[in-house]
Amino acid sequence: MLQKNSENEPDSNPLRILVVDDEALLLYHLADMIEDLGHVPVCASSGPDALTFLADDSHFDLVITDQSMPDMKGTELAAAVRQRSPQLPIVLASGYGEYASDGDLALHCLAKPFTFADLERVIAEIALSPNS
Repeated sequence: MLQKNSENEPDSNPLRILVVDDEALLLYHLADMIEDLGHVPVCASSGPDALTFLADDSHFDLVITDQSMPDMKGTELAAAVRQRSPQLPIVLASGYGEYASDGDLALHCLAKPFTFADLERVIAEIALSPNS
């Protein structure tokens, strides 16, 4: 899924990242950060919208989702994504410590507020993970 080179570092090819957050300002700020890292963000303003993107275009390298959203929490979105794409890495971002208690989801967590370096680190960790 995520490309790696022979030195065990992320490939220079940009990742296509589905970004999900119901707060427009945060969504577009995160998308800008992802672009600054050299990747391609695709923005969804809710869990149902994200599932539509995944149904219409299944080529994503990573999903980053907010946890606290109306209609569908991030963990609910992650469970639905896992049914469609079990190997797709998912990062759950939360400012409330509301992380998944279900270990079967195998989510990466990112505590809000996070910095550019935090985002860069979690993407690099996923890219270097043997399961990605």
